Amino acid sequence: MNVLGSVSTRPNIPTTQFSYALYLTTSAIISGPDPAATNYAITSISVANSGSASAMANVASYYGTTTDCHAFAGTFDLTNGPSANVPAGDTVSLVFPQPFVLTTKSGAQTCLTVIILAPLEVTVVGYRF
Repeated sequence: MNVLGSVSTRPNIPTTQFSYALYLTTSAIISGPDPAATNYAITSISVANSGSASAMANVASYYGTTTDCHAFAGTFDLTNGPSANVPAGDTVSLVFPQPFVLTTKSGAQTCLTVIILAPLEVTVVGYRF
């Protein structure tokens, strides 16, 4: 196939996209509880640390029976996603041109979280599918 002339394209933002940006003092839910078999595609993460010590942020997905993504009835599964170790007074940005996918596991609901142990400013961008 030959294409002559110019080809116009327009990026399409998935309807299930999320962009979560907040100053966190504790771990937080990014998405969920979502239906069983929900996958998460992470396209970027940015973490700013205004503290005086290094800190870490980890994106993870949980799979199990829950109504709030905080308490699970019975056992649950966990998949660790991207993490960033951020030096004091610095910012780390991770960009995934090919999204980092957290693939679903068995469970009634799925939850996407960011786990932190120190106050951080966190931005997570991606979509559910």
